[in-house]
Amino acid sequence: MKRDILWKGIIEEVFEDLLRFVFPKADELFDMRRKFGFLDKELAELYPEPGKPPSTKLVDKLVQVYSRDGRQELLLIHLEVQGKAERDFPERMFRYYYRIFDRWKRPVTAVAIFTGVDGHRIPDRYEHRFIGTEVRYKYNVLRIGQYKDEALAANPNPFAVVVLVAKKALLAGKITEKELFEQKISLAKALIARRDLSRRKIDAIMTFLKNYLVFNNLESNRNFIEQLEEITNKNNPMGMLEVLNEEARRELREKFIKKLFANTKFGDRKIASLVDVPVEEIARLRKTRKLKKAA
Repeated sequence: MKRDILWKGIIEEVFEDLLRFVFPKADELFDMRRKFGFLDKELAELYPEPGKPPSTKLVDKLVQVYSRDGRQELLLIHLEVQGKAERDFPERMFRYYYRIFDRWKRPVTAVAIFTGVDGHRIPDRYEHRFIGTEVRYKYNVLRIGQYKDEALAANPNPFAVVVLVAKKALLAGKITEKELFEQKISLAKALIARRDLSRRKIDAIMTFLKNYLVFNNLESNRNFIEQLEEITNKNNPMGMLEVLNEEARRELREKFIKKLFANTKFGDRKIASLVDVPVEEIARLRKTRKLKKAA
C-alpha cells in the first residue's frame, strides 16, 4: 500500500514528463500549458469495488488534459499502476473505458504501468467474442522491467528516473545490501546534480527514491540519510531544506501578488513596495498573466 501511495504522488508531480515518456510526440498532442485535472473522486464513483481493499485502487488515476488540435478538446487519460498479474486486469481496463466514455463522451486513452517482475505476463488488450460479435480493446503499456538501466540513466526525461528507481526496487532481495546502498546513493547523486529540473521536481523524485527503494537494515538507512545530507550540502551551500523553504516562500509571494492583481487597482510600484520585491518582478508576473497595467 505504501508503494501505491508513492506512485499516486509521483504521477501528479511529474505528469507532463510521464506523458512525454509514454508518447514521443506528447507536445504535439497535448497542450502542456493548460492545467491538468486529476479526477480521482469521479473515477472512484464510476468504479466502486467494495469487495477489494482500498490499496488495490489507490493508483487508478483519471486525468483531464487538453489537446493541441485547435479545438482544445478535453481528453481523459486513464492510468493504471499494476504490480501483480491479475487474470481479470484486461477486463477491468475495458470496464473503466466504457464507463468513462459513457459519462463524458470524450476520447479516452489508457496507460497501464506494470511495476512487477511478471509485468511481461499481463496482456495489453481485452478481447471478447460471441456468436459473430467481437470486442477488442487495446491500451498503452509501460513495463518497468523491459527498460535497460543505461537507456534510462541517459534519458533526460525526469520520469525515466522514476522508472529506474522502480526497476532497481525489483532487485531488492536479489542483491546484497551494500550493492543496493551503492545504487541508491548513485541515483541520489545523479538527481541532485541535475540543473535542468526545478527544486520541487527534484524533491518529489527524491522522496520517491527514499521510500520506494528501501533497505532491510536500519543502519543502512541511517548511513544513506547521512551521506545524502553531505552530498546535498556540498552541491548547495544553503542546504536542501533552506532552498525548499525559499521555493515555498516564492510560491506564496507570487500567489499574494496575483491576488493583488485581481482584487486591487494598485500599480506595479505600489505592489512592489507592499511585497518588498523589485518592480521588474511585478512587471514580469503581470506580463505572464497578460494583465493590463493599472493607471
